[in-house]
Amino acid sequence: MHGWRPWVLVGLGGAVGSVARVLLSEAWGTEAGVLAVNLVGAFLLGVADAVWRGRRPLTLAFWGTGVLGGFTTFSAFSLDTMLLVERGRAGLADRNGVKEQP
Repeated sequence: MHGWRPWVLVGLGGAVGSVARVLLSEAWGTEAGVLAVNLVGAFLLGVADAVWRGRRPLTLAFWGTGVLGGFTTFSAFSLDTMLLVERGRAGLADRNGVKEQP
């Protein structure tokens, strides 16, 4: 993909995905919201990639890289993990992701 369109589509999609992440996380609470956002986003990103890769590159740029990338970014994951640690919920942020709660 060349030109300006992919950049604009990724930027617009990223804005939509980032706002959706915050709204869903707040609506479901921090712990449940973090889990839901990452599970739903990862699943939808896999579906989007399977459906649009090679056939609809601009559609995949908007929905895949933009919306779902903004929805499930690693930087957002890192921030959410640090917030859990700061709130005394380090068990939910365990590096293996399987630490049991007391």
